[in-house]
Parts: sequence; structure tokens; C-alpha cells
Amino acid sequence: MRKCWVVGPIAWDWPYHLPRLPSSGEFVQAERLAGRLGGTGANVARALASRHLSVAMVGYVGRDSYGESSKKDLGDRGIDVSHVLTLPGETSQVLLFIEPSGERTIIGAAPDYLNSVTLPVGAVGSGDLVYLAGWREEFEPAVGQLASAGAIVATVPFAQPSAALPVSHVIGSASDVPESAAADPWAFYSSWTGGRLKHLTLTRGARGVRSFSDSGCAEVPAAAVTAVDTTGAGDAFAAAMLAAIAAGLPLQKGIQDGIAWGAAASRTAGSIPPDWADVPVPSAH
Repeated sequence: MRKCWVVGPIAWDWPYHLPRLPSSGEFVQAERLAGRLGGTGANVARALASRHLSVAMVGYVGRDSYGESSKKDLGDRGIDVSHVLTLPGETSQVLLFIEPSGERTIIGAAPDYLNSVTLPVGAVGSGDLVYLAGWREEFEPAVGQLASAGAIVATVPFAQPSAALPVSHVIGSASDVPESAAADPWAFYSSWTGGRLKHLTLTRGARGVRSFSDSGCAEVPAAAVTAVDTTGAGDAFAAAMLAAIAAGLPLQKGIQDGIAWGAAASRTAGSIPPDWADVPVPSAH
């Protein structure tokens, strides 16, 4: 069984319910909710662990109670946290503004130190899967080393790198695709992955998923859902795709599972995706 390495943010979320996002200079009354575990990287790792995969988390926490709680939660789920740094500063914290539609807006509320994290190239084995849930340009040299060592490298959408990146899968939100790539994302990412790109998957919320490969582009509709809180839906989708890659399953299976998992996360008032065992999968009916 190949190991799944997730590189990305570990965060503490501060959620607020509000009737709508205010325009500049406008006042809107919000309802403050209890702080909760979150972070894109940590959420993907948690979701993968619920699939009973071997998972390692690569990221950082600060020397505060939020970092302690986050790291303990990951470890309690069976996730290898030996490559999670504890830095002198704060754990990443974000403000979540959740509207009645379930859509959320995210604002970073603490300095970002993810670029100081070193990817553990020497610990990653041939055939292991590495997912960069948070992209930083400082990771570029390590990506080449990981691919040369035989790792499968996947990442969220990135801007134009300084050199070709041997990435085989790009998985993330269409909203994160740079403007220069928006017209033809497959051509853009193919040209910057040295011909290594096998699959590009972009989520578009209620508009579903666009899936790109050498054979063309396919559009998959979203599941009908009454959303409560869409936080973690994209993380659940990414985890489903990674689980399919790790198991050698058709990526169409990953997309269908990801849509179901993302819908289940949207129905949940929380940042962490629900465990896979609690997700109603269409193929099971």
C-alpha cells in the first residue's frame, strides 16, 4: 500500500454566520460560532485517513493551544505527524464568513509560514503519493526530486513556475486557476509539467466538475444539495481523487466519489469533511 503524503495548511477556523457579505464601508451583523479544527491540508489528510490509507501530514503549527489541538487530532486519527513542524509563531488561523446559502468566504488571520516547510524528499518512497494541498514556489526544487525518486506528485492549481514541474495530477478549484490559464487550463498545465500531466480536475461548486486529459474535457454535474456550510467540500473532493489514484482506480470513480463526499461535507456544519463511512455514495444504491 503506497503512502499518501499531504503537504499544506493546518489551521484553526473562526466561523461566523452572516446574512450576506457586506459591501465596502457597509455594516452587517454576524453571529460568532465556536472555533474549530480546519486547514486545507489537514482536512485532506483527515479525510484520507478515514479511507484507512497510510497518511503522513507535512506542515506546521505554532506554539499555542490551537497547534497542540490540531496536531493531537491528526495523530489520534492515525496520521503520521512526525513531519509537522512546531514554529515559534502562531498556528495558521482563518476567519470564515458563512452565508445562508452555505457559501463561505475565507480570510487569513495569522501570518503564513507554509513556505518555510521542507518537503521530506528522503522519506518519500517510490510509488508514494504526494499531494501539495497548498502550493508555494519554494516547493519547486523538491517536486523535481520527488518525481525523480518515483513518487506520484499531485498539486492544487499553481501559477507559472520558473521551470517545468513533473506533476502528474492537478486537483483543485477552478477559482484558483491563474488568469493566464483560464482560457485553456489543460494546455497551460500540460506545457508546465514537462509532459507528465495525466489529469487535471477542477471543481466549480454548483456548476460541477471539469475533467481534462489527453482525450479531451468532460463535464460532470454537481450533486443536488441544500448546503449548510461548504467549508471542507473541496477538501473532501480532493481526498476522493487521491484515494482513487492511490488505489489505481479509474479517476472517474474518484470524481463520482468526490462529488458525493463534497455534497456530504456541504450538508455538515463544520470544517472537517465527514468520515468516508458516513458518506452516502450513489453507486451503493
